[in-house]
Parts: sequence; C-alpha cells; structure tokens
Amino acid sequence: MTLMVAGAYVLLCLWLRNLPFQDAANHLARATVMADALFDHGTRFGQWFTVTLSATPYVLGDLVLAVLVKLTGPSIAGPLWNTLVFAALPVSLAYFARSLGLSWLAASMAFLLGCLDGSDWYFLMGYQSFQLAVALSVVVAGNMIRQCDDPSSQRFVAIIVMIICGYLVHLTTVLFVGTMAGVIALAHTAPLGRRVRATGLPLVLCAVLLVSNMQQPALASGPPGHHWELVWKGSRVLAPWLRFNDVSNLLLIAAFSGVALLGLWNWKGVARDPRCWLLAASAGAFFVMWSALPPDLGSVSYVDVRALEPMSCCFLLLVLLPIDLGPLRVKVVAWVASACIAAANLCVLGIDLFPADARIGMYRELLRVVPEGATVFPVSAARPEKKIWRFLHAGAWATTDRFAMTPYLFSGSINSPMEYFRYVRLPQVPSEFWPIRPHPPALDCDSIAQQFQYVAMIDKRDLGCANFVSVATSADGSMSILRRVDRETGAGVEPSASR
Repeated sequence: MTLMVAGAYVLLCLWLRNLPFQDAANHLARATVMADALFDHGTRFGQWFTVTLSATPYVLGDLVLAVLVKLTGPSIAGPLWNTLVFAALPVSLAYFARSLGLSWLAASMAFLLGCLDGSDWYFLMGYQSFQLAVALSVVVAGNMIRQCDDPSSQRFVAIIVMIICGYLVHLTTVLFVGTMAGVIALAHTAPLGRRVRATGLPLVLCAVLLVSNMQQPALASGPPGHHWELVWKGSRVLAPWLRFNDVSNLLLIAAFSGVALLGLWNWKGVARDPRCWLLAASAGAFFVMWSALPPDLGSVSYVDVRALEPMSCCFLLLVLLPIDLGPLRVKVVAWVASACIAAANLCVLGIDLFPADARIGMYRELLRVVPEGATVFPVSAARPEKKIWRFLHAGAWATTDRFAMTPYLFSGSINSPMEYFRYVRLPQVPSEFWPIRPHPPALDCDSIAQQFQYVAMIDKRDLGCANFVSVATSADGSMSILRRVDRETGAGVEPSASR
C-alpha cells in the first residue's frame, strides 16, 4: 500500500509537466541557461547571461538540474527534478524514524504522513532547494543520532560531506543541522565524549559556513520594522499548511489530529523514553528559531516560517513514537489512517494543480509564436491563492522553450543569492508585481520597446502601449502575445538571431 501511494505521487509530479509551482519555472529557466553556458559554450544565451561557478548556496542544485536539462531536455528535466524534490522529504523522514529505532511500520507511516508534509506551502511555492535542504538536514540528524549510538568513521565522513553538499544546496541546511547538532549533544543519552565527537565538528562547520555567508548582498539589509508585530507574525504559524480551500485544509488537519490522538493513551509511558525528549527539544528549538528570526531579511522573503518545516518533521515523529510503542492493533489503525490521509492529500493536490498546469500549458503554446532568440517582457496580473503566485514566473518559459531573454530570472544582478549567475546587462524594468498593485504606475512604453521585441501577458487585457500589437490570444482572451511595431511603418520588428 505504501509503495502504491508513493507511485501515485510520483506519477502526479511527473504528469505536471508545466510546473504549476510559483518559482519552479524560474529555476528551470536558470538551469537551462547554465546548461548552455557549461556544455555548449553559451551558444544561445551567452550574449545575455554569464555563469561563474562558486562554492555558494543554490549552486549544487542548479548544477544537478542543468545536467538533467542537458541529458533529457528541459521538458523532462523539470518534472523529474520536481519529483525528486518532493520525494526527498518523505524518504528522509522514514530514514530518521529508523535512526530513532522506530519500527518499519512506523517508518512507513512517517513516509505516508511525510507526503502531506512534503506537499505543503513551500513545495507549492517552488522552493525546491529549500525542500532539499530540509530533507538533507533530517538525514544528517539521523546519522548524528546513529553516530552517538554506534560510532563509525565512514558515517562521520558522510555527515561532513552531506553538510557541505547541503550548504551548496541552500543556506538553511547549516542552520538546521547546527540546531539539531546542539540538541543531540545536550539531549542524547550516549556518553558525553561520544556525543561531542558525533556533533562537535558538524556544529563548528555549520557555524563557520553560516557566518561566512551573512554578508552576502541578498542578506545585507534588515527587515522592515512593522514585520515584528506580534499579531502579524503569529498569524503565519499555520501558513505553511493552509494551502488550498478552507474545507480541505480543515479536513486534512483534523485527520492528522486523529492520528495524533491514537498515541495519547500511551503518553505516560512514552514520556519516560529519552527519544521523546530529544524530539520535543528539537521541535522546541525550531519554534524558538521561528520566534527569533525576522520574517524578511534583505531581498530574502519568508525567513522565519522556514523554521516551521523542520519543526513539523520533529513533531510528526513525536506523534508516531507513542503509537509505535503501543499494541499492534493501534499501529495498524494508525497506518491505515496515514495511508488514507496521504491518498486524500493526493486527490486535493490533483484537483488544485491540474487546472493550473493546463493553463500554463496553454500559455506555453501561445509562446510558440515567439521566434527563438527573441527578447520577451512577461506581464502577469494573475492574483495569488493562499499567497502562492502560480503564474508570477510563467514568463520564464519563454527562456526555457524559446531561448528568449526574459528580465526576471533570479540572479546576483538583482541581489538574489545566486551570485554565480548574472545578466550581462540588467534590463531596466518595473517590479514583476507592478500589474497587480492597486494603482499600478504607468509603464514606460518607449523603454520597454527599446529593450524587448515581444510582450507575453497573463490576465491583463491591455498593456496600454501603442508600441506593441497583438499577434496571438488565448481562446478565453486571458493570455496574449504582443509584438513590437515600427512606429514609422507600422510593421512588426523581427528579432535578430542570437549568437
């Protein structure tokens, strides 16, 4: 049954070929450019982008995705990478459960409930590197526990390698691993010397890597003061699990609460188990981290709520511990309930994501009128759903599918953490959020016309620029492609071929 549920999730992720996850298309477009730079000498994108590899966060995930793009093409690489990202967290939770000495049945429940945890708001936002960082942190924590129980030089080397790899995936790896190392050093029951040897060097390594990155431009400035308001910050505690409509959210949360209640009868017995205190201390440490972190830091958004993801992982295993110590009938009921929750969550994901995937597919079809090597200005006025802007980065498909230059790819040029990826000449454009502001400023049509040959619009009927004329429109009129015209002749201006 567990394998059937896992297979169904894999099929869902692979089926969503248009990546209806907020940032996912942007990451795939960047990887497509990097694949061109690393393997084809910048033949298609060299005039617009530069790639200078460095040992910084995000680079490892981008390199793996770029290799997949080169081997399979972006249309396969994107869904395949997204599938691997999704699967990483449920698998890591099952591994962590076994590291704690839980049964295989409990590990199976950890996987099934991990499918719910792994498809939360972070996944739908397309925070792929962050999702991998959480999974790597959980695996490293499991290995540090194993190292305390049964020291091994090979395992210790693996811990160090995973920390370095995790750092190259996302900076939060060292923050989360460092926190878990501190908790394990204090709360594990192994002899003190063994705990120090298992967690000391990982903790120092995490501290060094974290401090060395605090001066990067993306983190250079602090958050606005109003973000510290207690009520505003407290309202975000449940945000990662409020994904779709209120009914489905409440039903899934209620179902998970039912599983948690199955273990309450054995709570007095499990309270004497040192693993209980280890997990409770870990969850508490991440809650304190959430309380202390600012909501935004520099150009990086949603900083504090990221600590809630590892906190939920610890809480999930804390729920499973008393169930695993109970009688077989309780474990079987909990396992069946976990499978039903995973299946229900799969249905909710499909109902929500398939229409969005189909709509982005229509958008990609419209983009076929854009010649390869053009310059495209994407405009999305689509509104968010539960703070998920599904179509915000849909314009990045012009880069992936048509090898076009688009201005909103995450890069060091706009103070994103990807310092190794930059524009040769940063386009002068308004914020990508300008179309949805209550009173959007007037667009500088002449500037846009000087820089771009095409405009790709979603949910905006009129650009308000005489410099562009429509060349393709969707059947419902919600999406259109505009082409720049010559003011003197009124003829469309065709793009020159990219070098």
